[in-house]
Amino acid sequence: MDFNNKYETLDDFISSRLNDEEVEIWFYDNGLEKFIIKLPNHIIRAINQGCKLEMLEGQYFVSEKTYPVIGLFIYDHIDNPLIVT
Repeated sequence: MDFNNKYETLDDFISSRLNDEEVEIWFYDNGLEKFIIKLPNHIIRAINQGCKLEMLEGQYFVSEKTYPVIGLFIYDHIDNPLIVT
């Protein structure tokens, strides 16, 4: 697996990205079955306390390739949800 010769393993790549971004979704293993979602701590606490969470999943087709997509709506504030794509 080539990560621009900067990372030796997928774990190294993911660890680096987790440190770089505040909110993001990563897919791995070529499909929707495995993904990682990074969220700020206050959002994770809101989810643990029962705030409404909606997840939409789909596929995006470009040049005969299929890419997974996910959207999250996290209603930590009812009138202003966090949207993660």
